Amino acid sequence: MRMICIAAHPDDCEIEFDGAACKFGASGHAVKFVSVTNGAEGRHGHPAAELASNSEREGGEAARRPGIPR
Repeated sequence: MRMICIAAHPDDCEIEFDGAACKFGASGHAVKFVSVTNGAEGRHGHPAAELASNSEREGGEAARRPGIPR
């Protein structure tokens, strides 16, 4: 089976679906995470580039650990 999780921000799939993704991936199913924005907005007082960079880094690491492509 192939599964895809589509979310608004780079860390949303990892926060909401990581446990299920790990379970399905460990069972041999293909799992992929897709973000439709770069995470540059949403927190006041932080530069957009910094937010986008942090979101990508954190989301990437959360997906990398269980071996889920982004």
